[in-house]
Amino acid sequence: SYWQPFAVVAVGIFLRDTFHVPYLFTVFIALLAFLIYELRQRPLNAPYGTPLLTTSTFTQRTTLLLSLFATLVLVFFSLSTNQEYYTFPAYLPLLILIAAALTDAERATSTPIPSGSLVPTRHSLLAALKIAHAAFAIIGITIALALAYGLWISRHIAGVSDIGDFLAHRNVSNYTLSMASLFDLTGPSFAALRLPATLAAIAFLFGPAAAWLLRSQRRHLAATTTIALTSAVFLIAAHIAFARFAPMLSSKNFADTIQQLEAAHSISRQNKVLLYGDQAYGSSILFYLSRDVSLVDGRSTSMFFGSTFPDAPPIFLTPQDLLSTWGKGNRKILFVPIEKSDEVDHLLGNNKLLLKESSGKSLYTDRPLDNQIGPFIDPTTP
Repeated sequence: SYWQPFAVVAVGIFLRDTFHVPYLFTVFIALLAFLIYELRQRPLNAPYGTPLLTTSTFTQRTTLLLSLFATLVLVFFSLSTNQEYYTFPAYLPLLILIAAALTDAERATSTPIPSGSLVPTRHSLLAALKIAHAAFAIIGITIALALAYGLWISRHIAGVSDIGDFLAHRNVSNYTLSMASLFDLTGPSFAALRLPATLAAIAFLFGPAAAWLLRSQRRHLAATTTIALTSAVFLIAAHIAFARFAPMLSSKNFADTIQQLEAAHSISRQNKVLLYGDQAYGSSILFYLSRDVSLVDGRSTSMFFGSTFPDAPPIFLTPQDLLSTWGKGNRKILFVPIEKSDEVDHLLGNNKLLLKESSGKSLYTDRPLDNQIGPFIDPTTP
């Protein structure tokens, strides 16, 4: 069985996503474990020219293929910072390998004990499974206690609809660490996560511990099923939490505001939408409006290289270009991320009308609405 290297890979990915351990380090440890395992399996008196990696069976060839697939993906994106979603293709082969290793271990510890030298191997496999489940149970209880603490400190706080307005925005390590955003969570923001936090706490408190007890009794199917149910409940909780974070993670609600104002004839459809700063701050606006927008001070990151081409569209503006055209010609609608709010306030001062504000992001226009009578009311506000 090749379960040892993939257990190391699984631990390495956990360390990467939790403590920002580089993927190259993870892959190096995994390959080292794989090499040690192969050397242990190789006969000492193997003839000259015998391949180091044995691929004589379908299982061995599949193991090598999946290992190379996962390794190449992890190595290629090892220099990324907070872009863990690029490594998603590696998760499927790793899951297949871990599932195969777990199946082999369960089969080996469930069959009757044969006479001979296989007993120590069976006992070591069962001990390894118990240790893994015990560690998972300890981690689960720790996570449950952390979630319970968050629920406790927010017990007297009313729930909020926009969690982004209550995040601390500490800008930990410029948000390049995998879990840096966790430091932004405050009591009021946690009040919006009561349901997913409760579901996740219950799942982590009881699921891993129950699986450990079942595995100790060699009820392997029940133990594995318990882990699967725990994962399912956690994924449901994560999906609910993701929906709660949508106003902060996405700018779709700003695109909705523009479209609804156009439908109500509050603004002309011949308007010009501008994003201040990097295009990534408001990329959802481009997607949902399905039209070109201009970028103010947006020659950065993924847009920089294309902006240097001679045939690049004239969508890259400077702050002075914005200032000279603000209030002139067609209506201007300006999206401003929280990172650029002070800069825009200094540039435009009070010469702007706020259309919408959510999770620290703002949407401004350069003139009153066409049919405005009285104060402006955001059409997307429930």
